[in-house]
Amino acid sequence: MKPGRKPKPTRLHVIEGTGKVDRMRDRADEPQPKDYKGGPPAWLSAKAVEIWNELYPELSACGMITVADVKLFAAYCEKWAEWHGYKEKIKKTSELIKSPKGYVQQNPYVSMANRVFDQMIKLGSEFGMTPSSRSRVSAANKDAESKKENKYF
Repeated sequence: MKPGRKPKPTRLHVIEGTGKVDRMRDRADEPQPKDYKGGPPAWLSAKAVEIWNELYPELSACGMITVADVKLFAAYCEKWAEWHGYKEKIKKTSELIKSPKGYVQQNPYVSMANRVFDQMIKLGSEFGMTPSSRSRVSAANKDAESKKENKYF
């Protein structure tokens, strides 16, 4: 594995308009997965399916969900559902609780929610779902994208 930043997929370069012919020729053998057109995986929880149904149409329209990305996106949805569950438990109990010895301490659900939130942000940034990652992606119209792609290969 090479040190440094992860290379950006060619498809993302094309969407952003940063692809240059001399750089893209070296990537002719890069796999180009097909767009995913199915529904949410059967193993997703009900809460995760809610967020899938909310986000999938937008991401799919931008060409951000391919067959290869579906499990990663489903994992994001499941992490969101897990985070939401922890937040509900915190609402019912409180962010601070008393220990059996009477000391005030942070509710364990707070640290669990924070851990899951960090995982969710990492997964979400892969799909342009954070403000900074979204600013680096400019979704083009699908027909224009396919014309640009053909220009490189």
